[in-house]
Amino acid sequence: MKCKNCDTELDLASEACPSCGRRSLFLETEPGEYRITGSPVGFIHEGPTDGGDGHFVDHRPASGGRSFSVSDSKGGFTTHLSGTLQVGREGEWWVMKVLRKALAKAGQEVETPTDRSAEDDRGEDGLIRVGGQDFILQVVTFPIDEIIWGALARGEAELSGDRARALELLRETLRHKNRRMASSERSSVILVIDGRNVSSLFSRELVTAYLKKYGAPEKEFGFAQIWLIGPTVWTTIRLDGPDAGTSV
Repeated sequence: MKCKNCDTELDLASEACPSCGRRSLFLETEPGEYRITGSPVGFIHEGPTDGGDGHFVDHRPASGGRSFSVSDSKGGFTTHLSGTLQVGREGEWWVMKVLRKALAKAGQEVETPTDRSAEDDRGEDGLIRVGGQDFILQVVTFPIDEIIWGALARGEAELSGDRARALELLRETLRHKNRRMASSERSSVILVIDGRNVSSLFSRELVTAYLKKYGAPEKEFGFAQIWLIGPTVWTTIRLDGPDAGTSV
């Protein structure tokens, strides 16, 4: 470190230059090689469409892909998927992270059980303790249509339809998971529907339409809770119980 006025060398504890009495100084770096490195970064942009007649979610995760989904006020939707997106098991950690935040934001006490770990061969994607009660987390990708994900594996995919189609896709997802579990097991399961890549479909209006057409899913299927998970807490919404339709 040197005095900026007379170029005298100073130590870090100096309050003023001993030669000229000034307190102005500058730092000089030694020659060398400097690098800045970091991890890939993703981003999410959401909001009303032009004119305010709909809603869009532009999700570009750090994996390098992109999902752009748009829904209009009548429930029509279009989603374009491209590149590398986290689908299925590789994205479960993020889905469960968002769920924990959503539960906490809804005022529920959330913990991770420490007495045992989730057992994959028993169909346990994760474990969670909510309000002192232990639950199994089951994650299912929305939609379950393998044609869409097969097309994405080749580069890109499209999904579109009206509200009736959105309800049909949601219904198929619930029934698919329901068929794979014994009725006695479902009361201890929080079903987590991973819709991060088509999340503009998830809305209060979709939940209201589902409840009107099919009734309460917790009564029909018996799951402890059912959550529709978007890429963030703000794009996450509950499908069952007294808080159905509440986005957090």
